[in-house]
Amino acid sequence: MEASVSLTVAVPVRERVDWQSVVEALDEVVLLLNSRYVVTYASPAVRNRLGYVPDAVTGQALGDLVHPDDLRAALRSMAQVALGSPVQHTMRVRRDDGEYVQLEWSLTCTGDDRVGSGEVLVLVGRDGTTRASLEERLVTADQRYRTLLSALTEAVVFLDGQLRVEEVNDGAAALLGITPHDLLGHRWFDALDVWDENGRPLTSDSPFAVSLHTDPARHELWRSIQRGDGQRVLVLCRWMPIGGGSAGYRGYVLTLQDAVASRGLGATLPQQRRQARTAAGLTPREHEVLERLADGQDAMEIARLLELSVYSVRGHIKSLMRKLGVHSQLQAVVVAARRGIVDVVGGRDD
Repeated sequence: MEASVSLTVAVPVRERVDWQSVVEALDEVVLLLNSRYVVTYASPAVRNRLGYVPDAVTGQALGDLVHPDDLRAALRSMAQVALGSPVQHTMRVRRDDGEYVQLEWSLTCTGDDRVGSGEVLVLVGRDGTTRASLEERLVTADQRYRTLLSALTEAVVFLDGQLRVEEVNDGAAALLGITPHDLLGHRWFDALDVWDENGRPLTSDSPFAVSLHTDPARHELWRSIQRGDGQRVLVLCRWMPIGGGSAGYRGYVLTLQDAVASRGLGATLPQQRRQARTAAGLTPREHEVLERLADGQDAMEIARLLELSVYSVRGHIKSLMRKLGVHSQLQAVVVAARRGIVDVVGGRDD
């Protein structure tokens, strides 16, 4: 046999709860206003928030409490509430000491009048100073961040978790020869032509690009990148993951360093270049092959241009790599560029 339902349970909750006790226990300021916008009830929280005894607020008009500069917007919000739409509104309210404090208010209207006559406006206010202060600090921090980013001489790119470009500083735009607008929102490996140290093109589906998602870690790698003007530049790319997010990282900070600090300077110094070539122990033919490698040509193309066999060219490449102490053709170009032996943007001296 089922147990009988108590009459107490059957009575609506609103009939059984002492709502005034609930309101008085809240930390938020609760004000009830009549149709003339006069306070008919003030919760005890006004003492802590505004410094008033609740009875001192009762009977005051809204215009006596709200900052004059905020009153017009407050009245507009009141009118909107009267039409039946709850409103969130921020306004400054005068404290008992004469100072104003900013509170965030929830405004509603009820016809259940137990404290007066007609409709009642209910205002629930909570401290908005902390939020406003945080927003101001965020704006200041963002301004400082952008100023710092623009002041850096190093090229810096911010990417999100999908390797989409979020931010590009002036140094990166200059190095890549492309405007930030053409990069923002695009995936890094889709927006640019990039090659690894062995000359293989890198795309968003390449193992390295995939590993950036699946195994976020720091990387320091030499890459060849095609600029907006069609020239290739040799760049040291430093990938640094940004922690956070559901995947454990939010994206990457990518810094780019040109292999040659002053690209155009080397072409005007043939004598220093020959001295650097001699110091490295390279023969004239090895130097010629190295210059062709710096221009992005492969062994077969070099063999055709120099009228040599591919086997001879490969032999010269192995020899110059051994003399420079490197293990790949890209590393050979990097080291040679650093020593001033070749210019990675052209300008051979015969």
